[in-house]
Amino acid sequence: MKFIQKTKTSNGYQKLLQLKRDDGTYEDVKNDKSKNNYIRDEVLTSLLEEQNYLCAYCMKKISLSDSSIEHIIGQKYIENGIEIGKKNEINYNNFLAVCDGKSCKDDLHCDKSRANYQKERPLFVSPLENRIMQNIKYSEKGMIYYNSFLESKEVEELKDHIKLDEVSNIRFDLQKVLNLNCDNLKERRKLLISALKRLTKNWSSKEKMQKEYDKYIANPSLEFSQVAIYHLSKKL
Repeated sequence: MKFIQKTKTSNGYQKLLQLKRDDGTYEDVKNDKSKNNYIRDEVLTSLLEEQNYLCAYCMKKISLSDSSIEHIIGQKYIENGIEIGKKNEINYNNFLAVCDGKSCKDDLHCDKSRANYQKERPLFVSPLENRIMQNIKYSEKGMIYYNSFLESKEVEELKDHIKLDEVSNIRFDLQKVLNLNCDNLKERRKLLISALKRLTKNWSSKEKMQKEYDKYIANPSLEFSQVAIYHLSKKL
């Protein structure tokens, strides 16, 4: 995951503003049976552009044909009797573009995994929060984790979000809610890390390391780019 900067100048943002003025609903833009495919495609294209055509959660490459719109605040989420999800159903700042969640065969991930939790809890690990994204890390075995590493079994015990602190809730989101450590995703991150280790093994020059780091910074659309940026930054 990495920080996503929202823009208020995109076509998608403007389309949703107009839709809200016209008393429209998410029925006009939803993924499966949109009332207005034009609006849906405009919104999703804007999301893809600001995310460099990477899934907001797992950072797989996605396109208009194989991505969908995700609500950060779930549409059915209610807090203290207030339908917060309903109030934000066509709020562009509540939208992300995500993959189909099927990279790990029957072990769903990203928003497809999150569907089982949306009624129960909000999403704590929002990619719109830079302070949170700055503490996303990756082990050499390809595990994504937050702040400091905990074994998967320890993280999976952190279930009751109401009683937990933010750090614990974020860890649970990564491991269980979004299932970002499912086997295929973990293995692909591990392969990238291993390739970088082999490439840079005999590099003594910081300048050479900086050049490789800058390559990923300059090409944010590279799949799993943030994994490479994290590991290269530790060598600078």
